[in-house]
Order: sequence, then C-alpha cells, then structure tokens
Amino acid sequence: MIGPQPAKWDGAMHHLVLIIHVLLFGLTVWAVIRRYRRAQYEDQRERWVSVLQRTSTGAMSVNARGIVDWCNPALAQITGLPLVGNDLSLFLAHLEKTPAAEGVCAALTNHTPVRASLAWTRPDDGEQLRLLVEVQPLSRKGRPNGAVLVVDDHTREFEMYEEIDRARLQMHTREFEMSDEIDRARLQLHAFVQHAPAAMAMLDRELRYVACSGRWLSDFDLDASIIGRTQSEVLPALTDGWTEVYARCLEGGIERREAELYESETGARYLQWEVRPWEELDGRIGGVLLLATDVTAQVHETVTLEHRNDMLAHRNTLLVGLLGDITSPLTSDADAYHKLTESFADMLKADQVGVWIKGSDGVLACRDLYLRSDHSHDATRAIPSQTYREYLGRLEAQPMLALDSLDDPGCPTDLRAALEAEGMAAHMSVALRRQGKLMGVLCINQRSPRQWTLDDQSAVSSFATLVRLRHESARRLIAEQALRERMDQLDEARRRAESADRAKSEFLATMSHEIRTPMNGIIGFANLLLQSRLDAEQHGFASMIHSSAEALLTIINDILDFSKIESGKLMLENIAWNVRETLGDVVDLLAPRAREQRLSLIIDVSERVPERVRGDPGRVRQVVLNLVGNALKFTEKGHVALRVDWAGERLRVRVEDTGMGVPDQLRPYLFTRFRQADGSTTRRFGGTGLGLSISRGLVERMGGVIDLESNSSQGSCFTFSVPAGAELQEAPVERPLEGMSVLVLEPELAVREVLTRQLWRWGARVDATNSLHEAKDALAGARFDAVLAAEPADAQERLNFFGMLAAAASPPVPTVLLANSALRDSVPVPGVVATLVKPLSRMGPLLEALRGVLTSSSASSRGVAGATRLASWVGPVRVLLVEDNLVNQRLAQHLLQKLGCTVTCAGNGLEALQVLDQQTFDFVFMDCHMPELDGYEATRCIRKRWSAEALPVVALTADAMAGQRERCLAAGMNDLLTKPLRQLELVSALRRYVRLPGVAA
Repeated sequence: MIGPQPAKWDGAMHHLVLIIHVLLFGLTVWAVIRRYRRAQYEDQRERWVSVLQRTSTGAMSVNARGIVDWCNPALAQITGLPLVGNDLSLFLAHLEKTPAAEGVCAALTNHTPVRASLAWTRPDDGEQLRLLVEVQPLSRKGRPNGAVLVVDDHTREFEMYEEIDRARLQMHTREFEMSDEIDRARLQLHAFVQHAPAAMAMLDRELRYVACSGRWLSDFDLDASIIGRTQSEVLPALTDGWTEVYARCLEGGIERREAELYESETGARYLQWEVRPWEELDGRIGGVLLLATDVTAQVHETVTLEHRNDMLAHRNTLLVGLLGDITSPLTSDADAYHKLTESFADMLKADQVGVWIKGSDGVLACRDLYLRSDHSHDATRAIPSQTYREYLGRLEAQPMLALDSLDDPGCPTDLRAALEAEGMAAHMSVALRRQGKLMGVLCINQRSPRQWTLDDQSAVSSFATLVRLRHESARRLIAEQALRERMDQLDEARRRAESADRAKSEFLATMSHEIRTPMNGIIGFANLLLQSRLDAEQHGFASMIHSSAEALLTIINDILDFSKIESGKLMLENIAWNVRETLGDVVDLLAPRAREQRLSLIIDVSERVPERVRGDPGRVRQVVLNLVGNALKFTEKGHVALRVDWAGERLRVRVEDTGMGVPDQLRPYLFTRFRQADGSTTRRFGGTGLGLSISRGLVERMGGVIDLESNSSQGSCFTFSVPAGAELQEAPVERPLEGMSVLVLEPELAVREVLTRQLWRWGARVDATNSLHEAKDALAGARFDAVLAAEPADAQERLNFFGMLAAAASPPVPTVLLANSALRDSVPVPGVVATLVKPLSRMGPLLEALRGVLTSSSASSRGVAGATRLASWVGPVRVLLVEDNLVNQRLAQHLLQKLGCTVTCAGNGLEALQVLDQQTFDFVFMDCHMPELDGYEATRCIRKRWSAEALPVVALTADAMAGQRERCLAAGMNDLLTKPLRQLELVSALRRYVRLPGVAA
C-alpha cells in the first residue's frame, strides 16, 4: 500500500542524495587530479626521454619479461645491435665471462641495483670495449617491473688507467733497480776510492774529512779515525799557505803543483798534488777534493837522468869530433885508429883498448892496441882465428861480451888465458859486423875487476860504430879511387864513341845528300820517260831503271830511319792533320804498283774517324807506306786493303792482304832487324829486312802497338794503333744521296763491300753484283738512277761490256766508270758520265760524280776525275824553284810545268831574293844546301817580308837525317819534301798551301 511517506523517510532520502552528490564530486575531483598528474608524468617522461636521447651515455629499459622496450641512440651506436624488441640476453651474450659479469646477471635476476666495469665484444668488428654498466630495478605497487640499464663506454679511460698502472709499476720497478744500482755504485765507488793507486781525500767546507782512499791513509801514515776531523787536526805540519789554497778552491778555483817538497815526521818527500771543489746536488760548493802523488822517486830519477844526459852530451860531442877526424880522406889509417883508441881509453878510464880486423884468410890483424899507462901503440900483432875459436864463436852468437872479472863463468877459456898473460882482470868486447858477418873485434881491458855499467856498454857500442865507419871509409876511399879511374876510362870511351857517332852521322848525312841528289834525277826522269811514247822494249828498260832506283832509295831510307831510331834522335810532331787526305796520298803513291800487279788496292776509312786528328802525320804515313808496300810485295793475286777505325782517342789501322801469309814458326823473327820471314823470301823479293823493324820502332815511339794476324793460307793482317786526339770540326753533311738508287758492278768482293758501305752512309739504296750477267738481271728488274761499274781489264771485253750494259736498261742508266788506268786512250762511251781511276784513294770524286748524276748535270766532259789524276792540277800557280843542281832543277821544273804551273828558276838563295824583288809568286820550292846563300838564310830573309800564309816556302832537300825537319821549320819554312821528288808529293804540297779557284782540295 502506497500512501504518503513519513517525514523520517524523506530525511533519509535527502541524506542519500547528498552522499551521492558528494561521491560524484569526489570522483570528479579525483579524475581531474589523476588526469593532471598523468599529464605531468607524461611531460616529465618526455623530458627525460629527450635528455636520454641526446646524451652520449647509453641507456635502455627492460620490462618485467626481460624484453628491451626502449634504448637511446648512444647505446645503439656503442653496441651496434638492434636491442629494442629483443631479449636482454642479446646484449648480455657478448659480455666476457667474469665475476663482474655474473654479478650483473644476478642483480637483474634478483632485482637489485649494481654497478660494474665489464668487458664487452662488439659483434660487427670484434672490437673489445670496456663498458661501465649500472642496473637500477623498477617496481610497481611493490612488485618488480623491469629495470633501467645505463651503459657508459669508458674504453679509452680504462686503457689510460691501465697504461698509468703499468707506468707506475715500471716506475716502482725502476726505483728498486736504481736503488740497487746506487747501492752497487756506492760500494764500487767506495772500493775504488779505498783501493785507488792515488792518494785522494774529500773535505767539507769546514775542511773536515768526509772520505779518503786507502792510499791517502798509507802515504800519510793515518787511519780511518780521521773521518769527521779537520785537516789541521790530522796534518798539523801543513803550512799556512794551504789555508789560502783551500779558500781559493772553495770559491771555485783549482790549484795544482807538479813537485812540492813536503816535510813530515817520516822525512822529506816530493808531492804532486791537485785541489779542486766538489758540488752538492743543488750546485753549491760542498767542499774540496785533494789528490796527491808521491813523486820523490821520479824527482830523484830526473835529477839522475839530467846528470847522465850531460855526460852523454859530452860523450856525443867527443864522438862527433872523432867522426869528422877519422872519416876525413886526409887522415891515414894509423892516425885514425890512434885517435879512436886514445879517446876511448880516456873516456872509459880503461887500461887497454884494441881494434882487431879479420882478413879474408881468417887472421885477426891488429890495427891498433893502445896501453894507457905508457901511451904506447902496437899494430904488429896477428892471430889466426883458430886460436880464439871459443871466444869468436861467442861473439858470432851475441853482439857483446862483458866480463866483470876473469872468474865470471861466462868467460871463454882461450880468452882467459890470453888476458891472464897480459895481466888483465876485466874485459869487454863488441863484435864488428858487415852485412851480418863478423869482420873484427873492439876490445877493452882492465887490470882490476870492474863492473861494466849500461853506460859503459852504450859507449862501447858507439865506438864500435866509429870503428866500422872508419873501416868502411877506408874501403870507400879505395872504391872511389877505382871508380874514378873507371869513370876516366868510360869518359874516354864515351868521347871516342861520340866522335865515332859524329863521324857516322856526318857520313850518313853526306850519303843521304850525295846519293839522293843524283837519285832524284834518275827516278824523276825515268818516271817522265815512262810517261812518254816508248816502244815495249824501251818501256821495259825504263821500268827497270825506275824500279831499281826505287829499290835503292828504299834501302837508303830504311838505313837512315833505322839509324835515327837506334840513336834516339827521331823527333815526333804533334800537329793537326787530315787522316783521309794523308792516307789517300799513300794509296795514290802505291796505286801504280797495284795496277801493275793487277791487284785491288782498297782504302776503307770508318765514319767514326774524325776528319782531323793531332799527331805526327809523316810517321803514320811512313808506317802505312811500309805495311801496304810489304803487302803489295808479298801478294800475287787478290787485294790489299787499308782499313782505318777510331776507338778511344786512338787511330787503329789494319792492312790486310790475300798473299802468302807468315808461318807461325817464323812470326817471332818478323819484327827483327835485317830479317824477313826467311832468307829465301829476302832473296826472292828483295829488301833490307828493316821495314817492319822500323815500323815497330815508329809506332812504339808514338806510344802505340803493332801486331800481326796471319794465316799461311789466307794472307796476313798487320794492325797498329797510336794515340791521336780528335780536332774540333764542323758536322758533316748528312746523307747527300738520300733517295738515290745505285747498282754496283764490281767483281772483287772486298772492293764491292767498301763501295756498298760508303753508298749506304750517303743514303743511297744499293744493289751490289759481281758479274755482268747479274747486273743485266738487276737492270731488267728494277729502275736505277746510276750504275757504278768496274772496267774490265781486256780492251775487247771492255767494248762488249759497255754495249751489253747500255742495252740492259731502257732508257740507258747513267754509268760512273771505275777505270783501271788513268793514262789509257779511250774513246767516249755512250752512257758513261764520269770516269774514276782505281784505286779510289778518296771518296770525294765518287760523291761528286753521283751528285752530278742526281742533279742531271753532264759529267762526261770531265774525263778522268781530277782527284784521282795527277794531271788534273790545272791552274795559274806561279812557282819560284830555287835549286843549284841543274839536273834536279830541270826535273822539278818539268814536273811542275806538267801540273800547269808557271815556273821561274833560281840557282841559289841570293838569286831567289833578287827574283822575288822583281816578280810576284804564289809558292816557293827551296833547296836547303846551296852556294852563296843557303835555303835557311834565304827563307829567314823572305819571312821578314812575307808571312807563311802569304808566301808558302817548302824545302827540297836530300838530307833525311834527324833534326832536318825541325831546322827547316825553325827557319820559317812551311814544310819539307825529301828528294827524290815525286809528282804526287808536289801536288800534295801545292794543294795544301795554295788556294786557287777550280782546284780540288
């Protein structure tokens, strides 16, 4: 039943509503407060997370299940592991198993805080880190709720602390070691000071003893109780001067004395001492050091030595005076020995002094026996050495014998008997030796026993030296007298030899002049006769005259050259000369012989050879002329090659031939004078046998060597090399025939190789053949700019040769002919643009001929090339010929006129000077020996008006003796030609000193 409620019920409801409202309000307030606190917590949490994100210390949080729910970047960088979301064991697995690591793991399990330094290995690179790990457990409502781990990488700090610990340990170890070393050094120093051989003491600033050596105690008769006592208490005998010494040393000075007298209770002594300051560790002077040495014995010895030196000086003065007396040639033997024995006896106060000399017969002859008591001398005694066999045997074994008395056990029996007979009681003797052998004895005897001192023995040795000097002086005087007599004999023999040598030289000079003068006419006119038109028989007779005269001239030249070399009068030049021109002259000179024997004469000069070198061209030319002439003489067929090379400032020359060779058993005699390979060869080929001997002498005088390579079946090869300095020269034109194609036709292999090599050097392309058949094939298969062809020897074969060669190519190829003779009469041949005469002594004409072909200029009008023909010298050269012999004058005039010269003759030097006043000349040939005014004086007069360049003067002389060339040059002449004259030598002289347009150099 529902009805109105009582008032009590209303009040209860009112209270209930009020309570509900209060509860609702309280809940609202709690919610607001909780929300505020949560917001405050979140804000604070974000702030801490932001701080931990930026810190360099690693941090992470682990939930209650051991899962890492957060870590900062620093920890991720330290570990290099993806920790968030993974179990904490991922981090703990890399810890080194140590008690500290186990403690951390236990703290995580037991939810207790811990802090430990752990070794942790980074998994990515294996680097071991030292981490400081701190664990703080978390709880919620009193229950464990995970943990926070703070990880700090203190690897560097840990290593630094370890290094500090190691350094500290080493320092402590070193301190212990140093302490031991200091103790050991202290003990060593103490032992050193105690046992030092010098007296040393150490005093402080109050002059109290700090330390001292054992020697100090013993020298000054002290004991160890002095330590701590003052110097004045220990040594009261010291003078007041020592106080001043100590004061100066305590100020830093050093005091020393060499020998100072010290008076003590034990007696007077001489001390050598030094006092110097010693310093504390802070640098302050702590006291003084005393060093003292007892030099009493040394002082006494010095005094004794000075006294002894005075005595020795007096003795030496006496010995020097005696030395001058006894070695004087004015002093006789008897006087010299008298002075020696008397002076010696007086100096030593000896009773008897004797000198005995052993003769070749073994007898001891007495030179002087001096008795001091009555001043008597005896030189009449002589004793056979057998009488004193034991005594002399003792002196053979030892240099000196000193007997203080005859009772000495070392006294020889035979000597004791002799001394007793003389009444002597002491003896000393010294052996006199010459070249190690006993030559005599110096004896000193005393009537009473005597102790021989070292000074006595030294004096005896000195006097023994004087005796030896006197004996040697006498021997030397005798030898000098004999030497003077021998020298007088030698001087007389030398004068006779010089007189004979002068006579020989005068004879050779006369022979040279007197024989060469008519020989000049014979050879010159025979040569001119051979160049004229003669029938066969006349030509043969003229050839015999010419060859006989040349052979005689060779003999004369060999004898004269050999005489110069043997007498040492051969003079060498050191001038600049052209290698190719000089050796080309040799080839030109010997070319007629080679053509006559139908031999190929080849000259091959390497491109390495300088154009001009320094040396003696005349002597090199003479050696080459001898060697090439010999090669031609002993070669019957084939070729002779002259090859020249350059190596290390030396000119190397080889002369090869295809002749008979030299057997090995005869080679040792090859360079011997007056010898050839054998006697039969000399008879067969003629000659003096001096050529090779002269060549060797010339080469060796020039500082070179000469040798032979020979094969009896393949010919000979002579080689020599001489020093030759290269002259500065312009660089040659490079490859003047570049691009030109040349066909070489030459049957002789050696000639073909030389031509081919030279054409290659000039830049030409070369095809070499040895027969006309090969040449025709080459011309048919290729195009050539020129043909260089050797002329056949037979005239008919020559005509066919040119026809076949011209028909081999279309159009015809220009041909340069290598002719066998410059004097043959030949009609011009179509296609032949130039003719060169073999042998090619110079390559210049060949180059000019090929250049003419290359430039399409006609060279056929030149005929035989001028550089290879003597008659090619054409020019208005005005020559003054000064010659007193009409035959020689006519010959030289004819030779020069054939060369195109205008010749004016004069009979002597006076006429020459008169002609020079009236006419102008380009050149003078001057004879040396002429009446009225000779060539030397005439040249001196010429040089007063004309220089050597303005008017060259070349001597013509038949005098080939040593010094002739130097005499001519000293007179002002440019050069010298030796008679008999040769046309080639005249040409060379004119080319060398005259410059004319159109004349080949």
